[in-house]
Formats: sequence, structure tokens, C-alpha cells
Amino acid sequence: MRVIIFLLFAGLFFSCEETSTFVLNPDEIKYPESRLMDQVDTLWGVEVEDPYRWLEDDRDPEVEQWVIDQNTTTRNYLDALPLRNELRDRYEKLFNYEKVGIPRKVGDKFFISRNDGLQNQSVTYIFDSIGSEERVFLDPNTLSEDGTITASLGGASDDGKYISVIKSAAGSDWQEIGVMDVETGRELDDVLKWVKFSGTSWVNDGFYYSRYPEPEGSAFSSENTFHSVYFHKIGTLQSEDVLVYIDEKEPNRYHFAWATEDNNYLVLNVSTGTDGNSLLIKDLRTEGSDWRILVDGFTDHSGVVGSVEGKILLLTDIEAPKYRLVAVDPTQELTNTDLWTDIIPQSNHLLESVQVSAGRLFATFLRKACHAVVSYDFMGLDAKEIALPSNVGSVGGFGGKMNSKEVFYAFTSFTHPTSIYKYDPVLHESLLFSAPEVNFMPAAYETKQVEYFSKDGTKIPMFLVHKKGIVLNGKNPTLLYAYGGFNISLTPSFSASNIVFLERGGVYAMPNLRGGGEFGEEWHKAGMLLEKQNVFDDFIAAAEYL
Repeated sequence: MRVIIFLLFAGLFFSCEETSTFVLNPDEIKYPESRLMDQVDTLWGVEVEDPYRWLEDDRDPEVEQWVIDQNTTTRNYLDALPLRNELRDRYEKLFNYEKVGIPRKVGDKFFISRNDGLQNQSVTYIFDSIGSEERVFLDPNTLSEDGTITASLGGASDDGKYISVIKSAAGSDWQEIGVMDVETGRELDDVLKWVKFSGTSWVNDGFYYSRYPEPEGSAFSSENTFHSVYFHKIGTLQSEDVLVYIDEKEPNRYHFAWATEDNNYLVLNVSTGTDGNSLLIKDLRTEGSDWRILVDGFTDHSGVVGSVEGKILLLTDIEAPKYRLVAVDPTQELTNTDLWTDIIPQSNHLLESVQVSAGRLFATFLRKACHAVVSYDFMGLDAKEIALPSNVGSVGGFGGKMNSKEVFYAFTSFTHPTSIYKYDPVLHESLLFSAPEVNFMPAAYETKQVEYFSKDGTKIPMFLVHKKGIVLNGKNPTLLYAYGGFNISLTPSFSASNIVFLERGGVYAMPNLRGGGEFGEEWHKAGMLLEKQNVFDDFIAAAEYL
């Protein structure tokens, strides 16, 4: 559940300006009437008043008029702010900087995404080598007048000749998969519809993907059941695609399949949503081989990292709430955890992800809600921690092929816009590849991490970001933001909106509540279901600390 509170009032932006004499007083606003109804429910013997129940009917004309009146009042208030235009201009300047994605190598070409700052969709460019001229390969902004069609690259064929393109219109979950020729940029005739929640994983002359049956009636109101895996061979019709997996007994489960880089195994991930997952594998080297269970049930979280030196590498929280990387011998009983061998054992820090690239393992850990990356050999030895631009920040990337010569990653923090770095696994050093020019002074701000006690005595970490020199006396305008749910981790990241707030003397506070994923499964479970109250207690305690 997202928990947001603004310890903020409309006069905030003016109270920090010496020349400003006008401060709007919220008490002077004449709010539209919100009538009260006599509604009392008895829940487990407790009477609970709900006088605004009538607002739940969004089809009621009275509710529609209430919304119009509320929006009108809000609009009139905001439009009267003396610094409104100045703030709007400042926001535009801060948002208007180039955003660059992580380079990706396909065959002997490279792809990279760029957004000039105000484009609706990022444009994908292709280039021959690092530093060579870039050419537009895919521009989604040309696909519609209003820029609401997205188009991103999916998996690529092993020889780098073809790459899949996944499109979506107007924010819909429905996707359409096409195929493009990497050399010419020409889009093939292949069009795959009724796709949701899917990637593409290539093997030889085709790829695996997930889809639903063609809906009966409206695509936007039909029931989505029997999410299944198919194999599409390029140059053929979708009606000829081969059904690879369907669970006719469990219509509401999700199924995703991908092949390991060596094309030895097809991995099937089965899930019910945000709970745990099951994993099955199939040996692609043996025609007609059966699916074998690797992880059964939906109580744990596991993912296959790759197939290396005859072993399957598995990142799992089975018998390790903060995760571990194990090697599983496919010639033995897969589900027998006693036969699994630890490559990266569980430690005191959450092992968030592992990538196989450039003949190495790249493990990303969460240390007090900040990322750290360590490179290992395939035995889990020769550990080398990668020096990041700061100890307070977040990273992404480190993907690639087994034979990659370089590895790219992105780094960001509260006052560090996302920048791209190239890591040399031989020299064990990172070089800046791309950094945006943003109109503000990062050196004027500082970030610190404090700890406070929640209602039950649990210690909760919290980031504080503000201008240097500010006295933290509890009187500064403060934005307190947290999440605390669905095993999602909140880590430091750049926000242009926050910078405007910080420039005017604000303090940004971000605690890591229970229910999130920052400290492993135990931390997650401590903020869900019957323990959900902990999330709100943690948040309230953060406000009290501030």
C-alpha cells in the first residue's frame, strides 16, 4: 500500500522567500459542502460510523457534482498562488534534461534509448561501436499523434539478425508483438496479438511468449484466463504458433517462459500474483522432454539466473529469507534442497539480484536500503566489490552475454540524476559513459540516514535530504514519503519534483517501512495481512521523530 503524507501547506513556497508578503490561508477557503449520512456498520461487535458512504457510488449524479465542486475549489486555489508561473517554469527546466538508457549489445550492434527531456516516449538508437554515430532505429513518437503508443525492444535472435518489438496503446495492458530486422530496421509481417504480461525469449528461428485466448466480445471487459506460453516461428501466422504450456486446471495463474543463454533449458515461471512462485524446466536438447519441477508451491520466491558449467544457477529465499544463490545439478533430484550447493550464501544483507555477464556473476545487495554490487567467479570466489559513485544510491543493469567484453550499469541517488557507467571486468574499473546536465547544484544538498523506533520498539531506517546548513529543529517544511507493501524496496533515486521542494528549504524524508522488501522476506511479512498495522505505526513514528 502506498503511504504518502504531505507535512506541507500551500504557503510553503512563499514562507521561504524574503520578498514575499502574501501567504494563502487555507482556513479562509470556502469548501463545498460534504453531507453526512447516518451509516453505522457493526463489525465483529464494534460499531463503525461511515458518514461518507454515499461517495463510493461514482455513478451517482450527486457524487459527480461533488467531484466537480471539489476540483473547482482546488483549481481556483492553486491558480491564485503568486509564484505559480515561476514554479511551473522551474519544474520545466528541471524536467527538461536528456534521459539515457543502458546500452545493450545485440550481435555486433548496440542499442540505446534517449529522451530529450520532454518527449512523450524515448527513442531507440542503433550504433556499430562505442563512440560511433547513432541512428534512429525505433521512434514510438511517430506511431500516434498524441504520443500514447509505447514501443520497446524485447528479446533478440541468437545471431543478432532479428529483434522483437512490444507495443501498447494508451496505457493498456494489452500488447502487440512484432519483429524488426536489425540491419535494415524493417518491420516484418509477423504480428502477435492478445498478449499481456509477456517478454520474448528467442531460440533459433523463433521465440517464446505468453498470451491469452482471443477474448469474446470487448477486449477491455472480457475475463482474462488461461495465460499460456506459445512458440512463434518468424515468417508464420500467429494461428500456427505452437502451444508450449497451458494449465487447464488453474485458469488464473500467470506463466512466463525463457530459455537460458546456452539454449539448454527452457524455464517456466508460474505465479498467482504477488505471492511466491513455482519453477519448471525443460531440456531443449532432447526433443519431447518432459517438464520437471525445480521449485514447487507458492510460498517462496525463486528465479533461475542462468545455466553455467552444467549447473542451473538459482536465486532463492528457500531456507534463506535474505536470499542466496545456489547451483542445482540437473542430473539429480531438482527439488531436493540438500543437493543444492551454495554459490553466494545468505548474508546479513539482502541479495536482491544476480546477473551473469562477461564470464562473471554480478550480485546486487541491499545494505540499509542502498545498493552495493560484488562480482564473483562461477564458484562464488574471487569477490570484487565494484566502486560505485556513492555509497548512498541505487543501481540497475549489469546484464549482458557470457562473452561480453564490457558491462553497463546505471546509478542514481536523491541528488544524482541517473547516469550510465561502463565497467571493465578485466581492469575492475568503471568509466562514466553518459551523465545528464541538470539545472541544479548537487553539492548544495546532503543526504543522511537516521534510525528511529516504531511503536513496538522495532528500529526503522529513514533517509533525510535537505540543503546543507539547515537546522533540523522540527520546524522545516517536510515531505514524508513511504510505501511499506508488496515486498517493494524504496531506495535512493532522483526526482526533479523533489529538487524544487528542496531548493525552497524543504526536507525530504523517506523511511523504509515494514512490508517492503529492503530487508528480506521477514521484513516483508512483518507488514502484511494481520501485521499490516505495523506499516502505519512505522509511518506515524517517522512523523513523530521528525
